[in-house]
Order: sequence, then C-alpha cells, then structure tokens
Amino acid sequence: MDVKPYKVPHPFRKLNKELIDVIVKDIARGSTRKLAALSNGITPRIFDIWSRQGEVDVEHEVDSLCAYLVLSLSKVRQFEVVDCRKKIKESDKGHKGCEWTLEHAYWRDFGKDANAKELSDDMESLREELKGVRKDGEQMDSKSDAK
Repeated sequence: MDVKPYKVPHPFRKLNKELIDVIVKDIARGSTRKLAALSNGITPRIFDIWSRQGEVDVEHEVDSLCAYLVLSLSKVRQFEVVDCRKKIKESDKGHKGCEWTLEHAYWRDFGKDANAKELSDDMESLREELKGVRKDGEQMDSKSDAK
C-alpha cells in the first residue's frame, strides 16, 4: 500500500461513542492520551482536533460526540484529582506519589510555577497567532508579501 502524505483523512470519520468510551477507559486505567488514541487507531493530531472541537461545543452547549469526549475526559481527570487529594489528606505524612501527580500532571492547578508556566504557554500561543500579521495589522498575503 502506498502512503499518500498529501491525503488528509476526514477527522470525524471514525468518531463514535463506543470508540470514545474505549479511549476514555484506557486513559482512566493510566494510559496517556496519545497512547490511548494510537492503540485504538486514531492519530494524536485527529484526537487533538476532536478535543478542541469538543471544548468549543461544550462552551456553546452543543450536544455532540466531541463534547461527549471532552466531558468524559474531564470526569476522568476530576476523579484522579479527587482521589489524589483524598489520599494526601488521609495520610499523616502526605502521599508523595499523589503529590507528584498533582504537581506534574495537573501543574496548572497545583504546580509551584503554575502561573509562570501558564503565562509562558499563553505567550507562545499568541506568537503563533501573530505569525503572518504585519505591523499595520493586516494579514500577510502569501503571494505578495512573502518576499
């Protein structure tokens, strides 16, 4: 079979509730998002498209499979955070494994440098958005302005 790099698969072709449930179950058992997607035949790029679309759908209260994916992943994250915090509170000396998980996996909420890291990410995304915008505020035309 020849690989055709210019052929882009339709990002929503394989999306269905059963696949979402399998991926979410894999993530809940400890797999990474990338590995859970790949092991079920979904590329990380497509999984990211589904996740970003789901966030938009949730924000606009659209009932879609992408929104279902995002809400399901949020429930998994919420369960893990609640479970870790419960173990830390129950232990007299804390729970180093749970503390590490919260500080590293959920660094935006629990990390030591959470604000600085979030600001850095925001600045990087702003740089990406501003690529191709001229100083006068107009979009660059790839034909005429790419000199």
